[in-house]
Amino acid sequence: MKKSILFLMMLLAATTVSAQDLVDRVSQAVGVELPSEYKGAVKAYVQGSKVLEGSGAIPTEQFIKEQMKENWGISKQNQLLFIWDAIYEQITKKNFYDGEDGNKQRLEDFEKVMDNIETCGKKYNTDFKAYMRKLSAEADRRSAEADKRSAEAVKKIIKQDSVWVKERMVEFYNLYTQNPNIIKKEDLNFMKESTKGFIEDCNKRNIDYKAILRKELGDEKKVKDLLKFYGIE
Repeated sequence: MKKSILFLMMLLAATTVSAQDLVDRVSQAVGVELPSEYKGAVKAYVQGSKVLEGSGAIPTEQFIKEQMKENWGISKQNQLLFIWDAIYEQITKKNFYDGEDGNKQRLEDFEKVMDNIETCGKKYNTDFKAYMRKLSAEADRRSAEADKRSAEAVKKIIKQDSVWVKERMVEFYNLYTQNPNIIKKEDLNFMKESTKGFIEDCNKRNIDYKAILRKELGDEKKVKDLLKFYGIE
């Protein structure tokens, strides 16, 4: 679960689009500016939105572009405002536009397309959740692949022939010290027990395993740390 969260965070970071540019970027793409009296409020919200400051900007931008392709039969400037308002309402349960700004034409447009606005908000909610589920599924897939690779790496190390235990001991130790989270407890216990058995065999056969490890590690302290890790000395 922690890995999935970590991968999801990495994906979010990798796909982040600057929230403070989202309003201008959308306006430039659709060729329509928000009404001046609302532009500041929309920008302020977007810049401070935890939802839109990350990868939420991507589906939001695409959604608005698609919605602006539709002809609601009203001013395109008002249509853009109402789309932003529908999105804002889905996230905050509040509105930018309350029909009381004194602009009669905008109020008439609003009353004319109330159904469109409601449908727009619901669609945004659905599309946004679908996008995040897809992102989460991708994170889970990558996490599963990482788990599989880690498991295969550990399995390969554990199943090596006893002739190569000196390399296995070092390799497993390095793998664990670099990233202990990928090692299962049962694999760690197995390695410690099998290593103790190997050392016992070395002692019975008068094999200088320390000399072998010193040759592998090139440092007496590293040898002591490795043996302490395995509970040998």
